[in-house]
Amino acid sequence: MGIARTLVVVLIPGLMSPAAPALASPDMTSVFAVCAGQLSALVEHDWLMSRDPSGAEAQYAAMLDVLDAVTVPEIEAEIMGWRVAAKVAMRRMLEHGDLGDDAAAREWAAALIGQCQRLIVAPGA
Repeated sequence: MGIARTLVVVLIPGLMSPAAPALASPDMTSVFAVCAGQLSALVEHDWLMSRDPSGAEAQYAAMLDVLDAVTVPEIEAEIMGWRVAAKVAMRRMLEHGDLGDDAAAREWAAALIGQCQRLIVAPGA
């Protein structure tokens, strides 16, 4: 459970910073950016764990399409920061879940990925 708590702290501050779009805002840019980072981590993790990454790749590509559609040039650097922070946090959570045999981290990662998957419809989703 410790790793899940740590990662929630890593993921949430970027979404709650004053410069970030509010979660309830219609554009949802920060949400899509975080999901893009998380799905990117899932693609790499599936590949490293010798799992078929094709479903995750399709979802990641669909999320990037959505993110590209809502991205405004003024906050591109911020968007990349959200993506990278989310990817690093999700990668750590997936590693702890699979390699560290941490059931809580595995469940939390699955829940976060599931939330992102519900935002998109992609082939193989």
